[in-house]
Amino acid sequence: MPSFEAEVVIARPRWEVFDLAADLERWPTWLRNMRSVERRSAERGAVGSTCEEVVDEEDGLSTYQLKVVARRAPDRFTYMLKPRAPGAHVVVDYEIQEAPEGARVRLTYRYYFARWVSLLRLVWWWERAKPFLDEPDP
Repeated sequence: MPSFEAEVVIARPRWEVFDLAADLERWPTWLRNMRSVERRSAERGAVGSTCEEVVDEEDGLSTYQLKVVARRAPDRFTYMLKPRAPGAHVVVDYEIQEAPEGARVRLTYRYYFARWVSLLRLVWWWERAKPFLDEPDP
């Protein structure tokens, strides 16, 4: 299972960081490539709730299904992201801890592939994510 992990300290209280990360419908206000998030279930951000997100990617718009799989305020928020194409999904985990400077956020992406999905799918996902990972910090 390939994975990617990043950590950052945000100079805001932990609860505030958690509330923003766990409010899926507000993602387009702070994620620059997120075009829209539309709730598909009645419960807002609860475990089991689902959304559809539209992401502006290099080769056009992509649509993903998102499902909240864990939520423990104010320290953890986890969701599963599925593209429309079958055979793969990503589990994304926000772990938020108190830090002297604010909130320390560890973001972990874990990629899962069906047995029939080749290494080419991993390369395809990596190439799509790479422009966002290569950009220097402002």
